[in-house]
Amino acid sequence: KKAQQISDFWEDLVFQYEQEIKYNNKTTTNLYLGTIILNTSNNNNKSLVVDGQQRMTTIFILFVAIRNYLQSIISSPDKNLSSDKLASIRGQLTSIQPFISSSDIAFGTHERATLEASPSIKETIDAMADHEWKPPFNKDLDGFREVSQIYNFFEKMIKQDIDLDHIASFLTALYESSCIVIGIEDMEEA
Repeated sequence: KKAQQISDFWEDLVFQYEQEIKYNNKTTTNLYLGTIILNTSNNNNKSLVVDGQQRMTTIFILFVAIRNYLQSIISSPDKNLSSDKLASIRGQLTSIQPFISSSDIAFGTHERATLEASPSIKETIDAMADHEWKPPFNKDLDGFREVSQIYNFFEKMIKQDIDLDHIASFLTALYESSCIVIGIEDMEEA
């Protein structure tokens, strides 16, 4: 069931990507991701995801797969990319990274995942947040098996379905996705 949901998400995203290309990134529709329920009773500016963790984790993994794909394009010696194309790819990488990890050089904090994953996959997600992370997955980390299946699917599909010349349209489709967020303060409300 989970594999089918991820495949359906990918198909919907690719359809939206194709619409972005067709309408030059000016579509009037966007990809709807459903409802996310957050417990907002915590006072430290963090919300606990009550419903929607799998969708958020899936999108996080997709961002990592896109980041790694773009990094591989830049570092590939057989790609003859113009300086404009390289600058564009670097710009895309810069726009993606805040969805994956955060750090504050001024305060000396290290990169950490923007997604606080469930304990069963937290170690693997945290490792992937590092901008230098690349497969293979560390089999000693919790959750590598579940996460690697999703990552490998996205890695394959990005190479198969996404034209590098239209990566901005793909990211627009992803960035412009929408959901309904419901904040609750009592778990009984969920």
